[in-house]
Amino acid sequence: DEVLQLVGLQTKRGSWVQRLSGGQRQRLALACALVSDPEVLFLDEPTTGLDSTNAAKVVDILAALGDGGVTVVLSIHQPRPDVFRLLDRILVMSKTGDVVYCGPSASAEAHFASLARPSHLGGGNARSARFLPEGVNVADYVLDTVLRSSDEDVRSMVTAFRDSETFESDRAFLLSVAARAAGSQTPFPSGARKKTAPFGKQLRLLCGRLLRKLFRHPFLIGV
Repeated sequence: DEVLQLVGLQTKRGSWVQRLSGGQRQRLALACALVSDPEVLFLDEPTTGLDSTNAAKVVDILAALGDGGVTVVLSIHQPRPDVFRLLDRILVMSKTGDVVYCGPSASAEAHFASLARPSHLGGGNARSARFLPEGVNVADYVLDTVLRSSDEDVRSMVTAFRDSETFESDRAFLLSVAARAAGSQTPFPSGARKKTAPFGKQLRLLCGRLLRKLFRHPFLIGV
């Protein structure tokens, strides 16, 4: 019930999956991952194939999970500005896998603007070298800066990031996370251990799911 409420599918309870829209199916896939109450969630392009409104809904849900203590790691393409602002931290990599930027999303624009010169954008593109041209999305600006640059310029960006204050603060952040993890004595905080259903209940629920699956796909019985 809590998961259905969180992903906004409470009105679709009992509906056939085939009758859900693309955005609803995407939220259903997310709901399936949330049933086990994970502490860390990895998502590969959860907004792919969705219109901007449904994509924003999915990221809103993920942001709420992050506020609730769940660590959410996701890959995303062309997020619109309001979606980009929901991301606490971003990782930008070059096509060779080098880290061009890793840090707070709010600092990304200023960092890349400090690097942007005509040579960084294929040579001579003065308009793109300005500090975030008017009407340009921050995420698009960052990707354009990396993807339109020569290999030499990208290597310069990687070096510049390693010499930046953002890199040092990122190292300090990661070290603090590692220290907290090393100091944890139990996988779950006291009083927050996950509950396990009795064997009989697990058996009943799994058998019921299997019977529903057979009913929905009669050809399995023939197989």
